[in-house]
Amino acid sequence: MISPLFTRCCLLAFVSGFSFSGPAAAANPKAWFKADSINAADGAAVVLWADSSHSGNLAQAGSNAPTLATSGMNGFPAVRFSGSQLMMFPRPVQDDFTIMILFKTPGGAGGSDSFYAGSGLVSGERPGVVNDFGMSIRNNGRILAGTGNPDVTLRSDSGPAVNYGNNAPHVATFTRRRSTGALELVVDRMVRGTGTSGTQSLNVYPQLCIGAHPGPVGPYLNGDIAEIIIFDTALTSGEVVANEDALRGKYALSNGTAPSAPQNPSANGARLKWNEAIGAKSYKVYRASSAAGPFTMIAQNLTASEYTDPSPTGGQPNFYQIVATNSVGNSAASATVEGILPPLPANGPVIINEIHYNGLDNSVHSDFVELYNFSTTAANIGGWTLSDGIEYTFPAGTVIPPGGYVVVAEDPATVQVLWGVTALGPYAKSLSSDGEALTLKNSGGTVVAEVTYSSGFPWPCAANGDGASMELVNPSLDAKKGSSWRSSVAPTAELTGEVASPGAQNHQFSLNAAPNIEQVSHLPLQPAANTPITVTARLSDSNGVAGAQLSYQIVAPGNFIPAYLPIPIVSHNIDTSQPRPANPAFEDPANWTNVIMLDNGTNGDAVSGDGVYTAVIPGQAHRSLVRYRVTATDSLGASARAPFADDESKNFAAFVYNGVPDYQGIPASTLKTLPVYQFLTRKADYDQCVAYNSADQLTGNTPGWTYENWEATMVFDGVVYDHIKFRLHGGNGRYKFTSKRGLRFFFNKGYDFQNRDNDGELSPTKWNSITAENCWENRETLTYCLNEVVNFYLWRKLGIPAPRSNWGHFRTITTAAEQSDAYHGDFWGLIMIHEDYDSNFIDSHELEKGNIYKLTRDATDGASQQRYQAADAVSDGSDHQNIFANLTQDKDAAFVNRYVNFKKWSTYHALCQAVRHYDYWPTGDNNAAYYFQPDHTDQTDRLGKLWIMPNDVDATWGPTWNEGKDVVYSAVFDGATPLTSLYPTYFNSIREVRDLLWQPDQINPLLDQFAAVIAPFIPADTIRWKGGPNEAGNYNGIGGAGNVSLAALVADMKKFAWTGGEWPGDNSPVISRAAFMDNLQLGVSNSEGSAMPVTPTLNYQGPAGYPTNTLTFGTTAFADPQGTADFAAIQWRVAEITDPTAPAYDPTKKVKLEWEAAFESAPLPAFSSTYTFPGNVCKTGRAYRARVRHQDKTGRWSHWSAPVKFIAGENTGDLPIVISEFLYKPSNATPSEVAAGFNDGKMFEYLEVRNVGQSNVDLSGCYFDKGITFTFPPDSVLAPGASTLVVANPAAFAFRFGGGRPIAGMNTGSLANEGERLLLLAANTAAPLIDFTYKLSGGSWPAEADTDGVSLVLVDPESRPDPKLAVNWRASRRAGGAPGFADDTDFNRWKTDNSVTGGPEDDDDSDGIPNSLEYALLTNPHSPNAFPSGRLQPLTVSDQQADYLTITFRRLVDAGDIDYHVVYSENLGNWGETPVRTSITDHFDGSVTETWRAPVSVGNGGFLRISITPR
Repeated sequence: MISPLFTRCCLLAFVSGFSFSGPAAAANPKAWFKADSINAADGAAVVLWADSSHSGNLAQAGSNAPTLATSGMNGFPAVRFSGSQLMMFPRPVQDDFTIMILFKTPGGAGGSDSFYAGSGLVSGERPGVVNDFGMSIRNNGRILAGTGNPDVTLRSDSGPAVNYGNNAPHVATFTRRRSTGALELVVDRMVRGTGTSGTQSLNVYPQLCIGAHPGPVGPYLNGDIAEIIIFDTALTSGEVVANEDALRGKYALSNGTAPSAPQNPSANGARLKWNEAIGAKSYKVYRASSAAGPFTMIAQNLTASEYTDPSPTGGQPNFYQIVATNSVGNSAASATVEGILPPLPANGPVIINEIHYNGLDNSVHSDFVELYNFSTTAANIGGWTLSDGIEYTFPAGTVIPPGGYVVVAEDPATVQVLWGVTALGPYAKSLSSDGEALTLKNSGGTVVAEVTYSSGFPWPCAANGDGASMELVNPSLDAKKGSSWRSSVAPTAELTGEVASPGAQNHQFSLNAAPNIEQVSHLPLQPAANTPITVTARLSDSNGVAGAQLSYQIVAPGNFIPAYLPIPIVSHNIDTSQPRPANPAFEDPANWTNVIMLDNGTNGDAVSGDGVYTAVIPGQAHRSLVRYRVTATDSLGASARAPFADDESKNFAAFVYNGVPDYQGIPASTLKTLPVYQFLTRKADYDQCVAYNSADQLTGNTPGWTYENWEATMVFDGVVYDHIKFRLHGGNGRYKFTSKRGLRFFFNKGYDFQNRDNDGELSPTKWNSITAENCWENRETLTYCLNEVVNFYLWRKLGIPAPRSNWGHFRTITTAAEQSDAYHGDFWGLIMIHEDYDSNFIDSHELEKGNIYKLTRDATDGASQQRYQAADAVSDGSDHQNIFANLTQDKDAAFVNRYVNFKKWSTYHALCQAVRHYDYWPTGDNNAAYYFQPDHTDQTDRLGKLWIMPNDVDATWGPTWNEGKDVVYSAVFDGATPLTSLYPTYFNSIREVRDLLWQPDQINPLLDQFAAVIAPFIPADTIRWKGGPNEAGNYNGIGGAGNVSLAALVADMKKFAWTGGEWPGDNSPVISRAAFMDNLQLGVSNSEGSAMPVTPTLNYQGPAGYPTNTLTFGTTAFADPQGTADFAAIQWRVAEITDPTAPAYDPTKKVKLEWEAAFESAPLPAFSSTYTFPGNVCKTGRAYRARVRHQDKTGRWSHWSAPVKFIAGENTGDLPIVISEFLYKPSNATPSEVAAGFNDGKMFEYLEVRNVGQSNVDLSGCYFDKGITFTFPPDSVLAPGASTLVVANPAAFAFRFGGGRPIAGMNTGSLANEGERLLLLAANTAAPLIDFTYKLSGGSWPAEADTDGVSLVLVDPESRPDPKLAVNWRASRRAGGAPGFADDTDFNRWKTDNSVTGGPEDDDDSDGIPNSLEYALLTNPHSPNAFPSGRLQPLTVSDQQADYLTITFRRLVDAGDIDYHVVYSENLGNWGETPVRTSITDHFDGSVTETWRAPVSVGNGGFLRISITPR
């Protein structure tokens, strides 16, 4: 009989905690791997093994995957490990646990009885006596299970001797109870071993391994595993046997029992889910129309733990129960659950309903987009497309049934593994975690649905990296609004880390959605003391907004209220196994004030009835933090509070501040020469973190050492980053003396930190964490981080990615008094902050997506040091492990070149040698960062090529520890047989860095330039930190030249570079680094000095005055110890340098380093004694150096020649023209274009030349010699600002882009998709006018031009930027670009172009249309116009013809300063963005004409309007 018990929870009901008689699990598993859950053929590779517990612990194979044996375990599937495979999954337990495994093997490995010695079954072993655990089977068939620190191993000795390596099925269970340290091993229903271990968390290894031990890898298992079940509780012996027996019942083993009842069922509409029942072979589903029954079976023999009811009763509840079954019998019924399906409209749309864009693990391709047919009519979407963020065309015949779903996946197989859903795909491109546009178009190109999502209010936050999808709350909501979406929150039956509902009703679905809350803001942005703060929010709801409330909390200075409290420090440790406790004071209603928000034009509200609700917070005291929230309720009682539940920022906030005050006689204007960072926290938390009291100091190499235990608020640029976390930063010197501490700050999802450098420029990407250095280094010398900032800068100039850094003025608000004395108060002093190695670093430095590891002193494994996991890189740390374990002194050069980008490493290490960055050693795996470039040339294991990047570079520019030998250096130089074939590459880099960079005229001005940034601020920092009391922190014990003065520090660094001498801590005089580099470049035992080519001599051979179009130089002949026949290549370069005597010298510009070439030729294989540089690389009046070098056949380069310095003269043949836009990869021809005879996309190529000068330019006779072939015809005169086009096919061009454009003519040849050189020469002199190579050099070129059919557009063409550099190009605003027109515009440019005299709100032609709208709607600002008017138009929508209100208007698509919104209202009251665009005509001049219709036919009434808002 089916039990009628149930619990009802609103719309989506689910039950937990009801127990039945019979075998039942004492807890839900935290990880569960069942071979019968794998849908694959016999012998197929098992790359992914889904977690059937729905906890998200997906197991992934290494480079060698095990296979599926479909009848491997008594006729049931098993995963077969053949002695060389393993799988890894996130460690789900660390305290109490129970691990149960059903396996068989012909024998184990290893002759020792330690738990880590046998063939691994399930293991988190890590070398050493550490907090780890695991299970294995040794060579005598004994099962071993144990824990570490101290190492305790249970052996299956108790009872009769049994060899479990007999190739028969066995069930082994290992239990640990943390509170007592009790361990138990049960095998085949018998307790085989007990013992006592330590009581600490076993959390040292972040992953567990199946089929081997993870570190070091092996011994491997040779055998089959059918199931692994892991609980986060210690089951009793009886519970273990009961679960084993249920498992035995499934696999027809002796003593088997029926399975336990399925737990935690849930009904998501008609889709049912439940937790797997241990021992279940299959399931049955029963349905009833009432909770009391009767229940009728509607499905049986189900092997998955989910089912979609194909025939539910719509519009009323359906009730369900589930029963598990195996060969022994049936379980009791599950609890009863209720599911309800929403009603469907007759002619509803197809919508974008769910987006999963950033899962837990980048290597698991789990992204997808779900469409929902919100209609009673089936939707045929064959030929429809998803575009922008991804690209996908739906196959012909794709039909979504009424109320049905279709899922398009990045990898359909992964979606099948994770959710059991069949998906279309794969799609092209990928969804960005930073935000993306998604557009659904029908087969006619009309936009059906579009979403532009991001992370952070009003968009969901947990969808960005926490594993959740982003779900539309109700299909009738406006999907373009972020508050219409929520992060998926799984019901109890779906605990998976990858939380989503593909192919089913959204978990967050609500029949009555709460009001939309958008555009929450406050003014002033950073209010002064006692200034009222006006808070506004745009609210909307289809049922009407019944009320709105503002709740605010005042955080007075010195009374910081964190949302969470720190975990106590006990015996110098933090128990990181527990979460930080919530702070009751934060949510205490007594600490919040509630006021009504109004939209009636009173009490600060600007406009009545405009949907913007307003409330005013009274003015507050200087240095106060004002937190606030907005709650909106609709007329049916549904409410929402912003920020939303998954938003870690928990509230909005404003910081009340009157400005930085003077400090100890130093004016505020001086203090503000550096960017100001305000830091608010509790004084007790700050004091505990910095730990001037030794009792608060943490033990190194423990989890607490790197745990973000304390909460704070950061304010920068007026932006409040609330509820961030912080901790100390640093290794050996973290707690040295009572010195200034290094800190790390961690920002919340959706609210990454936007920094500015010391020039006031925004960082290219936001940072999710920042590191603040302490301004001294481990040699106990005060450096102000000058060496570190310079080091990072130089590495970046050398092409080695290194953290962006800047100095700042740091202020800590922990007390009520702003500044009680010099040492106590807000002024904290100088910090140097820099970005960290993570996903943002990849984007900031425009790197290909590859794995990143930040090496620390705390570990040597890859998993715990990994900072970024690339989607297509190995996910088991094997790239790092390969370097750590295999790049040894016995490897050959082929191995090094296979796994190391040796040229990059050589350049990196050359600067290490120059600045003496030596704080590492070959086996240390520390003080560096590893980036694995996804270059798999000559690799079969796809591990990528190593780049080493700098980390922990404080101990430089002076005596330091160690010898500068990292793992690469040791492999090349320290083996019994050194890898001499690699010497030329390494010593070439040493030589080049010494020749071009490590020179006094390069380094000295750079040191002076950076020192000047902090020089005004140093006196204030000195007052604060020199001689301060110990409880406040001081520089006591810190010495060195910097302790004397900044000038002394700079002089000391120059002395170290050029003179040498003696320093504290060194036992003998040190030669200068210049002299050291001179000796080093000669090689090992003069290997290079005796073999490299003779340094050539360069001389100028061009006309007097160095005209830039005829810069011709000559070189002496090639000479080499091996003879002149050894010539291989010659290379020429010219670089701008800083010279105050140059006519065009600009003292505001930064020091120009000769390393950065204005032009550098490729290595030229044919020797020529003369060379003429391209005519556009040097600018008149600026100073340059030219050089040449020679290479021999061994790969050795000579020194660069001594430079020839010159001031670039006039270029008499120069013309002020640029290539302003070109399209090298047009989109494919459309059907109509093919029908017109234009069937090749290359026919639509074009190149645009623009006159950026002030007078006419005659291009007659000028000709393209590279890339394309074309000569400008007579009378090709361009007026100032005018453009002309060279096109591949004029007829095709006109067909696509329209006529009337300034076409100069048709070229021959075509633009190469892979990139090539473009060369335009002058008519009579053949002097280069434009010369550059696109895509092949100069950085990362816009990728959209390769895939989206967009053009490349020159940035700021009027300034004639260097076209060789990718940074000076961007993708066009739209496909095809805007040939013959500017690709972007704004009001000011339009105003100038149209001779408009008034401002945006003026009306130059007095027609009632302000200039801003004339601009936006492309009307004539000098003659009267009329607003676009609506009209009735008969339209067929969803196969039904009716009259619709429509509006047609022309708009700018290239406007960078405004947004357009077409909105609809039934009553001129509530306006919503519900209209539908019915047509769009692109004029390819930066504008389109669009027609929009109302969402309903005219029988329902209504109004349309166009809203134009500033961007």
